[in-house]
Amino acid sequence: MSVQYQMTSGYVGSMGMSWNPVDETTANAALDQAAAFEKIDRAELEKLLNDGRGAAAKTGKQSPNYYYDHGMEQIRAVAAPKPAPALVKCSCGHSVPRGSVMSASMGSSCPDCYDRMSE
Repeated sequence: MSVQYQMTSGYVGSMGMSWNPVDETTANAALDQAAAFEKIDRAELEKLLNDGRGAAAKTGKQSPNYYYDHGMEQIRAVAAPKPAPALVKCSCGHSVPRGSVMSASMGSSCPDCYDRMSE
């Protein structure tokens, strides 16, 4: 299983739900429960969870505080980390993201050196 999953117990506290990473066996059991609860095929459920939108699926297991918050245990795929922006080296010597490069009279510069490079 190359995709990492997180689960919540369904309990909604004062700070919202807390998502915790799970191991492969727990994730497989929860995915089977969620597919049965949502009445869809497991492959289709995994496709929905892994599409990058951050969707979560209920497993059908009630939270410890279900009477008050009506929450259920949920599982979701962990979002892939965003790649670091490509840096460009300016004439001033600093490296900044491409969108932050400024054109000054003495060459390209970062926003911090623009005044000095514009004289």
